[in-house]
Amino acid sequence: MKDLNLLDRFLFAEVVEDPEVLKLMLEIILEKEIVLKSPQAEKELRGEVDGKYVKMEDGAKRIFLNTHGVSKEGASQELIELLKYIETSDKATADGCSSERVKQIHHKVDAIKRSEEVGIRFMNAWEEKIIEEQKAAEKKAIEIAVKMKSMGLSYEQIKEATGLSDSKLESL
Repeated sequence: MKDLNLLDRFLFAEVVEDPEVLKLMLEIILEKEIVLKSPQAEKELRGEVDGKYVKMEDGAKRIFLNTHGVSKEGASQELIELLKYIETSDKATADGCSSERVKQIHHKVDAIKRSEEVGIRFMNAWEEKIIEEQKAAEKKAIEIAVKMKSMGLSYEQIKEATGLSDSKLESL
């Protein structure tokens, strides 16, 4: 958990569940005070994220953040600081910010990262993802085994190529 940043879907979803943090982020992005109508955050709120690159566009404003820094056209200093913080989500970056709102966000992010309950949810989500990936790999291996069998390859060749268990191969 400690190595996650706000570009990670799991941590981002956990953080924006807190209406205060969501409000702070939106106020920085929109550059005006807002009133949230619902205390619930949408789980899949996110910008266009590709690896370590975030691109946000709002009319005349364009902000590009990557590991080489930030360039801006009409962006506030506070927004630039927020985007830098999102990429690292660490104390050093927060401490280097002049924005009190970014520092408040960091305080909440840090508490979430240290939460045992959130850590358990993260591990459960991680295990579910691994299980899903294993099921997908097994499904693909079965598809390949069926095709190999139709091509007349031997049981031993299919087993060696796919890594499937005897019981799975016998059920084909």
